[in-house]
Amino acid sequence: MVEVRRNSAALKAPTAVKPRTAGLRVLAIGPAHHHPGDGVAVIPDTRFLSFSELCPDVLAQFEPDVVISPLVTSQFDCLEVAHRLAQAGYRGRYRALTPQLPRPEMVRREVRASFPDIDFDVVLVGSGAFSMAS
Repeated sequence: MVEVRRNSAALKAPTAVKPRTAGLRVLAIGPAHHHPGDGVAVIPDTRFLSFSELCPDVLAQFEPDVVISPLVTSQFDCLEVAHRLAQAGYRGRYRALTPQLPRPEMVRREVRASFPDIDFDVVLVGSGAFSMAS
């Protein structure tokens, strides 16, 4: 696809635009990979990565609309993910998933204060959870 932008002073050369699908692009960071046939549902426009694979090149190539990860694992926590995202220049949505958290506002406040350019929130999932922890 080629996009032509017009300026009242002069015409600019056509600029190539990267094709985007209509769906939401999700980058899922976690300790395990999704492999075809492993029982995990295929989610369109979703890419699964380990924490060690999270880097600026991946973010630039995939251009996620939202990044999700567990709040904490044995390999990383949400502050480490937010730090890597910020280092890569990511300024989009990042959601940390957790089954239970007594005071999600404390985590939210710490991550938002440390990485103000990232739209961060905690999402409660699983048993007893029914919505975003706003």
